[in-house]
Amino acid sequence: MSEDEEKEMYRRSVRSRIQHHNHHLFENRDRENLKIIVSEFCHSAEKSVDVFCQRFDADVYAAPLVWLNEIIYGVKIRLLVVEEGDEVPEGIEYHVCKSYCPPNTNLMLVDGKRYRMEVDESALVCAEVSEEDNAKSSARVIKEFFDRCWVASGGTLEVEEEEPPREGFFKRLFKRFLWR
Repeated sequence: MSEDEEKEMYRRSVRSRIQHHNHHLFENRDRENLKIIVSEFCHSAEKSVDVFCQRFDADVYAAPLVWLNEIIYGVKIRLLVVEEGDEVPEGIEYHVCKSYCPPNTNLMLVDGKRYRMEVDESALVCAEVSEEDNAKSSARVIKEFFDRCWVASGGTLEVEEEEPPREGFFKRLFKRFLWR
């Protein structure tokens, strides 16, 4: 199997895990896997993408984040870097981390349910957290850590408003008849 075929197979595997809400952890073996995961996670984002990295690597993050920022309306992108790296693309909100930053740690959290966690070059990825496993608590810990670092570094937290419950078809129909 050629290298390109292997990459495409891995891309399909990651995409399938996302589409099927697969909550089993899987590995991120190398830099090419990382680029695929970042790209697929960004393409699946609906609400938010939080990235915490030691140094911003444009080769890995720039294209997917720019795509999200320019094409998909309403996805909040927050980037925290430990030290300056490559130039962060215009329009991406970022801060240099000013609080405790664990060494050799890189994190990515998408919509509070998908994450990539790398510590000392060992990376685990979860395409979708579920209610019955530890992945949900891992995602919650990543979010809390990121929010604390974000605020300590000059960022602000937005209060998430809950969407009002949608009215059912019959209720809307009933209201129509009442107001005639």
